[in-house]
Amino acid sequence: MSTVRIAIACLLLASCGGSGGGDSGTPPRVEAAGIVDTSFGVQGLATFPGRAAVSAIAELDDGSLLVGGNGPYLAKLSAAGNPDSSFAGGGVDASRRGTKFFQVVEKIEALSPDRIVVVEGHYSPCMGSGFFCPVQSFRDVVARRIDSRGSPDLAYGVGGLAVLPSSQGSLVISPDGRVTSFTVLAVLSGPAPFGVASLDAAGVRDTAFETRAYDALQGCGARFAPPATAIASAAAARSGTGFIVATQWSGGTCIARLNADGSLDPSFATAGFQTFVPAPPPAQSQVFRTFLRADGGITAVLHDPKSGTFDPPLFLFLTPSGAKDTASAENGIQTRPIIAVAVPRDIVLQPNGKVVATGVNSVAPGVPTFPLDEANPRITRSTANAGVFDASFGPVRGGYMGLLGPMGALLPGAIAFGRDGSILVGGSSGGSGAILKIR
Repeated sequence: MSTVRIAIACLLLASCGGSGGGDSGTPPRVEAAGIVDTSFGVQGLATFPGRAAVSAIAELDDGSLLVGGNGPYLAKLSAAGNPDSSFAGGGVDASRRGTKFFQVVEKIEALSPDRIVVVEGHYSPCMGSGFFCPVQSFRDVVARRIDSRGSPDLAYGVGGLAVLPSSQGSLVISPDGRVTSFTVLAVLSGPAPFGVASLDAAGVRDTAFETRAYDALQGCGARFAPPATAIASAAAARSGTGFIVATQWSGGTCIARLNADGSLDPSFATAGFQTFVPAPPPAQSQVFRTFLRADGGITAVLHDPKSGTFDPPLFLFLTPSGAKDTASAENGIQTRPIIAVAVPRDIVLQPNGKVVATGVNSVAPGVPTFPLDEANPRITRSTANAGVFDASFGPVRGGYMGLLGPMGALLPGAIAFGRDGSILVGGSSGGSGAILKIR
């Protein structure tokens, strides 16, 4: 069996905007200029006292926000950033479901005002020797469906809950509500086996879909000479009703397009696959994000956030047909992107294709040095090929701004884009979960 380790998924229709919601693929009428929107919350910041960092954000049709984090908790804010005390009967749903100790909201997707899918990761603390941690802390994927008031749909799954055991990975929520994780099953030693886990729209495990998708993606290895083994990572994105899946192999990177039923789309690239060789250096060996752009093209980002180095991420570009996009970068590869963050925590695409990155920088100017300073978080924006700073962004129009609110620095986590063109950055500030709104 081929093997792989899974990174993180990005959900989108025609672009990517963080953790669900607000990323319909229609470019905003007014692009965020990089200034804190002081009309939101308290001087631009909405906080959740006593709650952990915000890890997922979704915007509803009326501009209100659903926000999730570790605990778990799920809360609702008005479009102005004020708590909605009517949500879930008290303003916050902090109910624990399942038996595992750690529970965190990983993705929220509003399919319609009264069909909202919430996906959590549940895992146990590591006990004893660190040798056992990969298996003990590997997450279950737990999904449920609610309406805009926080009321559960008890017809979903079993009693309102559906579980994919030991299936953490690259999460994609399809337009009909299907939840799919392109995953790696944790093992104590040796390479871990790649897998696909999926729930249909009713919250029922769909093993036929899983088999088709798994079999399709195994074809990636045969595209390399000699045939390669999947060893690094994968990240998936939604392409209409289907999927774009990028995987890292011993011979390089492979990008495939799957149909809605999980089967391979042979009309994409060459017989369904596009490859980039040779394999990237270790610090760029994780397929970190995959995006379907508004023009139908594809952007994949290779980056290992745990590498502990200042190596920049690597960007891969494809045309809508799956050919290498040489108009965006030489041979379709951007090896030196301009993102102005020492170590990125997240990299996403605006609906109009520009690259937005968050992270933490060192205090010293010039070439970044360790240690990093958590009091110096930053958000940056560059052109669609990540080649040039966007000089229209930031207080000094330098392509970046500090993530500072009335409670001090915001350590960034989730990113979402509002329908009004705003950027919503979730994370923690002053020891509480928080969202900063940038206009």
